[in-house]
Amino acid sequence: MAPAEPFETRREAEPPDWLPSAHEPFAGKYEVEQFLGQGGMGVVFEGRHLRLGHRVAIKVLGPALREHPELVTRFEREARAAGALSSAHAVKVFDIDVTADGTPFIVMELLDGHDLASVIDREGPQPVARAVRWILEACEAIAEAHRLGIVHRDLKPSNLFLAELDDRSIVKVLDFGVAKRVAGGEASITQAVAPLGTPQYMSPEQVRCAKYVDKRSDVWSLGVTLYELVTGQTPFGHEEASACIASIAADPVPDPRALRPDLPDAFVTVLMGALAKNVSERYPSVDALVAALAPFAAVSEVLAPPGSALGEVAYDHTVPPAVARSRRRPARALRPSFVMTSAAVLGVAALLVTPKWAATRPDVASPATAAAFASAPQREVQPAPSATTEPPPAPPAIEPSEVAPAPAAPVAPKRPRPSKPKADRPSALADPSGVHGGLSSPGF
Repeated sequence: MAPAEPFETRREAEPPDWLPSAHEPFAGKYEVEQFLGQGGMGVVFEGRHLRLGHRVAIKVLGPALREHPELVTRFEREARAAGALSSAHAVKVFDIDVTADGTPFIVMELLDGHDLASVIDREGPQPVARAVRWILEACEAIAEAHRLGIVHRDLKPSNLFLAELDDRSIVKVLDFGVAKRVAGGEASITQAVAPLGTPQYMSPEQVRCAKYVDKRSDVWSLGVTLYELVTGQTPFGHEEASACIASIAADPVPDPRALRPDLPDAFVTVLMGALAKNVSERYPSVDALVAALAPFAAVSEVLAPPGSALGEVAYDHTVPPAVARSRRRPARALRPSFVMTSAAVLGVAALLVTPKWAATRPDVASPATAAAFASAPQREVQPAPSATTEPPPAPPAIEPSEVAPAPAAPVAPKRPRPSKPKADRPSALADPSGVHGGLSSPGF
């Protein structure tokens, strides 16, 4: 049986005696630069490609583990799992190979920065918005892994690396050494009785049997990591592995407000939803956890690469996303085009009504119409009888029906018609020159 893997990744360790020598090329193409660290599956050192000059990180499987074929297979699966991811928040894998003596190694991108475990050790609890932003970035890589059928099973602050780029820092997910494929045709190599991972971050179902965990186990580990980021402690912080495993299986999750009373109640509700002991009550996926956590990330700190689980929207942490998207726009003023159209309609109506109205009003009629009224005999119109107070005297009103037609001879100017009959109106189709347009216009 294979030896149990160390539970803790050592953050500070001395270089092992078997580390490749810097005086001879490693695998015939890399120059050993310096020792970087040691974990449960081997050591990592900085190297440089002899021909290309690229600086890389090289992870080598330890000699004690090379004697166990299942661990060698798991080491190779780590390379394939990380190499399958295209997310900017997953460490890039460039190569996997073995040396002349059969030592397996993985060549990865070399990162500048520090892991989140060292941030907690150095700075203590982090602001909620910043901690949520780091978890959301890790979720982007883990969500892609889950879509490929890969469960990480060892998510913790020391495996989330805060890489320094040119103008910002982003979280990169490291160490898929105990990752498990829950899809595909690969045979399982998980030992049914030995827990894999770091106990403080393992889910209740993982401490019982690591063989049957699914993506919801990663949701738990992300919740424990977020708990530690905002409080400075893990919910089950026993130093002894056996005591920690027993507490995870039997004890309730402590309220994080006991360690940090200023945590918002809504945030604690989401955090405890990720740490539900009953797997059916936990968030069913990383995407669901992202949707619940997004309102607590500061707008200026949300970094969502194209195609990521975060989408293209920067959320306002003061308003839930569903409400923020449904805000109604303020009422707008009337459009100028509507006002101009209304004025044009009123103008046309006035032109159509004015000739008939002016014909009955001598004071506003044209000179020809006024002359016709002057030559026509006038009849006195009696006012209508009133049973009450008589109205004040007014100019005699002339009804259109009582006005006699003017004699034809005395009238010098001819009274213009209000409008011409449609038959007398020239048609554009009748114009042979096509100047007026229509179907015969040169423009058609």
